[in-house]
Order: sequence, then C-alpha cells, then structure tokens
Amino acid sequence: MAENLSNLEVSTIAIAESVADLKKRTDKFEKGIADSVNALVEESVKSSIKKVGNDNTSMPQDIVASVDEKGRLNLNGKPSDVSIVTPTKISEEIGRALGSIDTPSLILEEQTKFEGLQSAEYAKIAIEKGRFYIEDALPSDLRKKVFDGYYRKNVSKKDAIAIVRHIQNWYDKLPSNVFITSRGGYFPVTKNIEYKPEYYGADGRQVTVGGITLTVNGQQPCISFHHSIYNTFDFSRAEFCVEEMGQDAFHLCDKSHGNIIIHGGKVTTRAYEKYGYKSGMADPDKRWVPHIDGWTVEAPHIGSGMSLKGVVAFGYNTTTYAHDLARYMNNSCDTSKVRSPENFNLEKQKELYLQESRQRFLSGGGYFNKDGVSAFPQSDGTTSPEWGIWHGGQIWSRGYGWRLFDCRNNEVKFFDVRGFTGGAVVCGLNGSPSGEDVQPGEVAVAIEKGCVAINTRITGGYFTHNYTCGVEAIRVIGYELCGIYAPDSVVGHPDAHIEHVRGWNNSIISLDPGYQQCTSRYLPMSYIYIHDNIFGLGKRKVMDIHTGNNVRLINNFGIAMYYGISTVIEEIFASKDGRAGNIADPYSFFYQDSNIEIMGNIIVSGFIGIHPINGATGVLARRSKNQWWLRCRQLIADNTVYAPRGLMCNYGHNHFIIDRNQFTFALPFGPFFGMHQVSGITVTNGGSGYTSEPEVIITGGGSEAFGAVGQAKIKDGKVVEIIVRRDGSRYTEIPTVTITGGGGSGATATASINTQTYGMLVGAEAKYGTMLATQVRANYVQNSPAGNYARQIVFGHMKASSIVGNHCDITPYSSLTKSRGKVGQPYVSESIKYRDGLLSGAFYSGEFDTCEVAGNFIHNQLSNISTVWYGKTKDGSIHKKHEPLGWFDYLVQTKIDEWTAEFAKINNKITELIAELEKSKPAA
Repeated sequence: MAENLSNLEVSTIAIAESVADLKKRTDKFEKGIADSVNALVEESVKSSIKKVGNDNTSMPQDIVASVDEKGRLNLNGKPSDVSIVTPTKISEEIGRALGSIDTPSLILEEQTKFEGLQSAEYAKIAIEKGRFYIEDALPSDLRKKVFDGYYRKNVSKKDAIAIVRHIQNWYDKLPSNVFITSRGGYFPVTKNIEYKPEYYGADGRQVTVGGITLTVNGQQPCISFHHSIYNTFDFSRAEFCVEEMGQDAFHLCDKSHGNIIIHGGKVTTRAYEKYGYKSGMADPDKRWVPHIDGWTVEAPHIGSGMSLKGVVAFGYNTTTYAHDLARYMNNSCDTSKVRSPENFNLEKQKELYLQESRQRFLSGGGYFNKDGVSAFPQSDGTTSPEWGIWHGGQIWSRGYGWRLFDCRNNEVKFFDVRGFTGGAVVCGLNGSPSGEDVQPGEVAVAIEKGCVAINTRITGGYFTHNYTCGVEAIRVIGYELCGIYAPDSVVGHPDAHIEHVRGWNNSIISLDPGYQQCTSRYLPMSYIYIHDNIFGLGKRKVMDIHTGNNVRLINNFGIAMYYGISTVIEEIFASKDGRAGNIADPYSFFYQDSNIEIMGNIIVSGFIGIHPINGATGVLARRSKNQWWLRCRQLIADNTVYAPRGLMCNYGHNHFIIDRNQFTFALPFGPFFGMHQVSGITVTNGGSGYTSEPEVIITGGGSEAFGAVGQAKIKDGKVVEIIVRRDGSRYTEIPTVTITGGGGSGATATASINTQTYGMLVGAEAKYGTMLATQVRANYVQNSPAGNYARQIVFGHMKASSIVGNHCDITPYSSLTKSRGKVGQPYVSESIKYRDGLLSGAFYSGEFDTCEVAGNFIHNQLSNISTVWYGKTKDGSIHKKHEPLGWFDYLVQTKIDEWTAEFAKINNKITELIAELEKSKPAA
C-alpha cells in the first residue's frame, strides 16, 4: 500500500515544477533584469546630474553593469547596494531551504499566505471559498509544531489537549455545507474531557450493574464532528496520533447527515508508533498490547488466546464481567481497580466454570501465576492483582479511528487506520452516547438515544495491526462496505496461534478477537451489503455476521486463522426481548425470516472456511419450548475455499442452499488444536476403594502431543467413567492413561485417537433435530499438495432435501518417499503435511428422511475410475425413508405397490391353501 506524499514531498514537487517553468522564462526574466539595470543606471545618472549641475563634462560617458556570484549589481566594476535574483540564485536558495528543519513550516506558511493572505483574513476567505483548514484553529506556536512534525517524537499531553480543544471550538462555529481539510502536519490528539457533558455524559457518575459499582466519566472522543450537515472532509495530508489506548479519534454523530469523508486521514496510536505490532516477543514494558494469557516464548503454541478481550478465568474478563462494560466507550468507565474476589484462585474458578455457576462472572479473569492467583500484566512490565490501565487506556475500552452513530446518508471513501484496540471505522453504539444501557433488542430506544447509523457507505480504505477488527457495524440500517484493498493487513493479537485453546469442558480453539470485518449482536442490523473487498488476515475471522437480516457477502477475498466467514441464525439475537426470545424484532426480523447470501468469495482458513451456524441451536430447541423460530434462506454459492474443514453446517435450522462451491484441503497455519486428538477414554477396570475422584494422567501420544485432559467419575468405590475435558492436539499415537490417587487402586483405562478433517459437513446433529428443505448441489471437494481430507462430504440428519450433482475427488497426494515418484508427476507433493498418500472417505454418515439423492460421483483420477453414489455408506443405506420424487418414479412406485399388494394376496392365498391341505390330511 503506497503511502500518501508528505507535505515536504508535495511542496518539493511544486517547487521543482516552478523552477522548470522559471527556466522556460529565463529570456523574459533576463530582459526584466536588463530593464531594471537600465532603470537603475538612469536613476544613477539623474543622481549624478543633480550632484554636478549642468556640467556635461562631469557626466559618465559609458556605464557598464554586471551581476556578481552573490547576486549584487556592479556598476563600472564597483559593487552597489542592490541585489538581483537570478535563476542560479533561486536554485541555490532552494537547495539551502530544503536542508533546513524549518522547511515544512516555512513552505506551509507561504502556501497559507498564497491561499489565504494574512491570518486575520482566514475566516473571511474560508467562508468565501467554503474551505476550512483545521490547523487554522491553532495558535501559531502549536501550528508550527504540527507542521514541523515536532510531535512525532515529542509527547506533550498538555499540547494535545490544547490542540483538540482549539479544533473543537473552531469546528463548533463552522457553518454547514463546507469543505473541512488540512494542508498537512502531525496532530497529537487526546480525549477532550468535559466536552458536551449533556451529550457525552458527566464525569464522576457512580453506576451499579450486576452488584458492582464503578465510576463512569464522560465518553468524549478526541474530536467530535457533531451535527455535521452536508460537509466534506479530506484529511489526506494529515496524520493524527491518539495519545492513549482505547480512545476514538473522531466521531461523526448527533443528527449528522449527508457528509462525505474523502479521506479520514492517517490515524494511529502513540503505543503503536512507539512499540509497533508486538506483544509477547517484546520486553514486558515495550508491548503494544498485553501478551496472551498462558503464552510463553518457549511454547508459543500453548495459550488461552485471550488478552484484553477475555472471559471468566482467561485473560482480562472484559466480555462476561458482571458489570456489563459493552455500553461504554472511550475509557469512560474506570476499571483500574477491578480484581477477582478473595479466594477466586485457579481451582475455584475452574470449579465454578464446570458447575456453570453465575458466580463465575464476578471473576476479574485469568493470568494465574504459579500460586494460582491472578497477576494481570501492566504496561510498565510489572503485574498486579488489579486490571490497572494500559498505555493510558482502560483495559476494556476499544478505540477506533472513526465512529459514526446517530447519523444517516454518509459516505466514507478512504482512510488509513493502524494500531487501535478497536478498529478503523465502526458504525453504531451498544449503549447511548453518554453510556446508558440500551439492550440489544431495544431498537426503538436505540434509535431514540442516537445509537444507530443509517444508510452508511464505506467505499474504500486501508487498515492493519488493529486488535479487534478492521471495519465493524454495531447497530446499522443500510450498510455497504466495498473497495477495501488491504491484502497485507493483519488484525488480531500478534501472538495468536491456531492451537490456542480455552475452557475445561469440551474445550475449543480460542482466537479472539481479530476480524477483518464484523458485526455485533445488537439490533437493528439489516440490509448489509459487503462486496468486492480484498481483505488480509483476520487472526479470528475474515467476515463475521453475529446477527442481521438481508445480508449479502459477495466477491470478497480474505485469510483467516480460525473461521473464514461466519454467520448467525439465532432467535435470541433476533428478538425484541433478547434472551427471552419471545418477540421477533419488528425492524430487522419482521417476517421471522433470516436471509443471508454468501456468494463468490475466496477464503483461505486455518480451521473452518464457511461457518453458517454461529451461536445457533435450531428448530428443535424452539419447538420444544413452543416458541417461534427463524425461517432461513441462506444461499452459499460459487465460493472457493481452502481449509482443513471447508464448510460446517450441522445445526438444526432449515432451508440452506449450498450450490457450486469448491472446497480444497489446506493447512495454511499448520495443525489446528484437536486435528489429531484424544477422542475418548474407555475404563477397562474400575478398580476398588476409591473415595474421591482420582487423577487421570495422559502421557505419550507422539513426540509433539500435548493438552489432553481427562476427569474420572466414581461410583461405589469404582471408576465408572473418564470424561475427556480437553481433547488435546498432535496425538499421532495412542497415549497411555494412568489413574492415580483417590484412595483406591486397580483402575485402568485405554485411550482412542482420531482425526477430523472434511470438505463439507451438512445436516443437523441428532440433538438439534433435522435440517429441512436444504439443497446441496453441484459442489466439488478435492485434496491438495498440502494433504488429503479424512472425509470429504459428511452428512447429518436431513429431511425433504436434495443432494444432487456433488463430486468427491478422493485422489490422494503422496510425498516423494511414499509415491517413489518425482517432482512434476501427478499427485506427487514435496510439501504434504497430512495423511500422506491416503485416500479420502467420500460420502460419509448421515440420515435422510424423504430426500432426493441423484447424480453424485466419486472420482479417483490416478486410477481413472468414477463411481456413482446413491446414499449408501460403509454402514449401509442412510435412507431412513424414501418417497418417489418424480412422475415416472411415482408410476414405478405405484406399479411396485400394486405388485406388492397382489403378491401379498397370492401369498395369503397360498398360506390358506396350505392350511386347508394340512387340515385335510388323514389322522396318523
């Protein structure tokens, strides 16, 4: 991504053009010199005449004029007091000027004079032209420092607050329909405390939520473009550095409408400027964000994946803390003294976690030291039992370059935002501008309180090295995102790893956050159109739709470490009454349907490519409670996916259309956690005498195996079950299970291992019911030089669905050693990482109730054999029930039924005749 030209570069180019033009006019210029010399000579002659009177004999007869190397005028060889400016002199002076540290400010001051004449005329000329420069708001000393780039290396909080207040006061007096811009410079900005408390809230409020009281201050950004009407902003020549983390640079809000942001400026944070995109690999006092909980330099693949955004017992518990923090912004809520209650050590929190006790939400988080007590990292390199602050910001607070809310009909054309804990551009608020709670489903209240961005277009921009995301929508109606070109962008934690995991029960991969694009789970969220973007790497996801209706994700590219594209179909996120889930939101889900299109995207993912089920449980759960459910139309078509798990669609909602996609095996970030796992532990001898749960120790499993955890359950003094609490990773061999302690002896158990990769997983798990009216058509699954899928298309429970025209290409890739081949031969790979030379399972598992199955094929290109699949696996037919699906089938089935009935009659008649014959036999 090319950088914007600096002010100095722009000015130098302009000077060069001026010099070139000057040279073209040298002849005219020299004639001007001659005329000037003649005038001076004439003046000199007149002066001489005055001195000598009318004595013509005293008049000089011949005067010779010349200019020396210093530019002085010589008359008859004698220097005068007159200096002449020549083209050579200009070139020398330009060269001298460009070497001066004062050049930027001098050039810009001259430019200012040229455009606006004197400073006293600025306002008058700006009004006449409709063009306003933010630096004109500053007194001369601050303006000079801004122009000179003084604040790039010199931090002054005093100057920063003065700068934002001068600019804010200046903006507050501007008329509407003007052009707001900058000639350039480096602006340090900071929170404009106490500004508009009637809008952003007053300082020092005591707010109690969840039984916890915290101090809440105003929620001001650095600069607020409030009530901006039909203005145009262009900060392409300016740079803005936010002095503290967790702080928004700009707001466009308060009934703003009709604005165009041509360029939002290059916006960054002081911590990022100072330390770069570094965490654990840097010294503890030189980290942009805190290291990941559990991460070490020696074992970077082991960790919880949690840091500033954490949950109970992992990282800082900023997302599930009893005092809901989502309603706040801009470091308004003081959480510096937050800590876990007494005795909330590692073991206590693990116990509460497994019990699913609500007490766990009182936890401050994890970061447990060797004694099992929380020791939260501080930005000075120390640790503390309290959260503290991080580079001037509150731990929970997410800062953004631009935040748009309480506005409509605005367009953002470009921006360059880096190094924020939030992201580049966000639309909407969770809570009100002053920090009042507005529940996710309270759409009318959200609109009234000014939380919603309506009809927003973002048509370009660049971002990288933000912690949470690139671009985000929190509450929107009408939202378009396109034209992002950031293939080298990286978003998320610097130390994130595909084997990071959290939890003690059915543990899951934990990479959070890190979204190239995302939405919240707050309403309204409707009419979302995200298309034609070239995204970079999202450490968590490329695109995430946490809720929303009438959503279109079309023709995007991106790379994800975890999920490529994830969408949600979930009633509690579509309800006016939130988790009660009884009343559908009338704004986004009036018809109780969910319409989402995922089309034409190219996704590379380290875990799952497309994940259209995020957070859902399905129809069965709603039906059992006699509650309404979302009718789904989710179109997943023409996507190209490279991932170890291409598509995961196994919950119980209905009407998915999965059409013409291609899924190719890939491991872009190496093995994910659980790819080679301990899938179960079987008790082979219960032993005796156990009075408490014994410890389960799992050893071996391969040279790199780690992480599997089992928990024993006892009854009547015996070990009756071992639950796999964490399935572990890199288990390529069966590990050894040892049972020790608990007061007993003799218990033994054996482990089993498994690997789980697939191109497509479609159909509900049994606990979620069935997937109704789903069409799986013309999809293609294949292996790659990176490895071979274990299974290609896996089915769950499906009803009244069509599985037509799908292809499983099970042709395996092999290494040079395995194949005994050479590079360049078909299906020979130098880089294979997984299942070397092994065929993939084609169509696997499933239960079909009245489903159409036709035209599905299995290919092996090495043997040049293709076979048809009719719905039969190694376990037999998966057709639970079958009905005729066409008129011809119906006629055939009808005839079969007739023949079956006739055969039954004949069989009955034969049975009757045999019985009569038996009766007619004479008695023995």
